Amino acid sequence: MSGRTEYAPSTGAAWKRRLDRVNAFPTQAEMDTYLRETATVALHKVAMQMRARGYEVLLPTSELPELDLPPARPPGRPRARAQLPLPAFPRRR
Repeated sequence: MSGRTEYAPSTGAAWKRRLDRVNAFPTQAEMDTYLRETATVALHKVAMQMRARGYEVLLPTSELPELDLPPARPPGRPRARAQLPLPAFPRRR
């Protein structure tokens, strides 16, 4: 988590703010804005610097299709563990 506990105010508000950040999920509009205004701009800047250093850079972009995904796992609910057989490794002699 981000934030420095040694600089936390005596009221204990810093850990609550960090907890809020960890449990905050962006909306679709916020994600679109971040991708358009932050991530894409940063990738273009990196590509430009790589080209300036002589690298061939491809920066493909496309719109992602709308996917019908199942709802996210609710917080606090444990993940289901798959029961898989253990691999058989040869024994050392």
